[in-house]
Amino acid sequence: FMLSAEPDAEVVEEATGRVDAIYTKIRTLEGKPMFVVSLQSVDGKAHYMQLYVEAKSRDAEVDEALKLHMPLIVSRLNALFSGQDFDELRSIDMKRKMQDDALELVQGIMQDKIGQAGVENILFTNLVMQ
Repeated sequence: FMLSAEPDAEVVEEATGRVDAIYTKIRTLEGKPMFVVSLQSVDGKAHYMQLYVEAKSRDAEVDEALKLHMPLIVSRLNALFSGQDFDELRSIDMKRKMQDDALELVQGIMQDKIGQAGVENILFTNLVMQ
């Protein structure tokens, strides 16, 4: 009489109103999973930052658009990250501001390319400065 079956994903989505997050790794043109940039500094020493970046969305179309437009996204993020000041980035507030700037940048690209911002958040899954 009653069959045990897995509910359809669309039915679950409609019932709960929740769509699972999709995390897209932002990769450099060579396929490397991280950015490595030189940072400006007042002490005149060479400083570097290494970042692993992921974009969070909830739409497969946005995920595909991120992958399609990865060269543009990487180029713009490289410019953003390399323009940072080492001394300012020592504070968590400036790291958050850089993260917000990266989100705004990627959302702008998605808006131009597919007509929707689509990206909920930019996550720095690893950040090292020296």
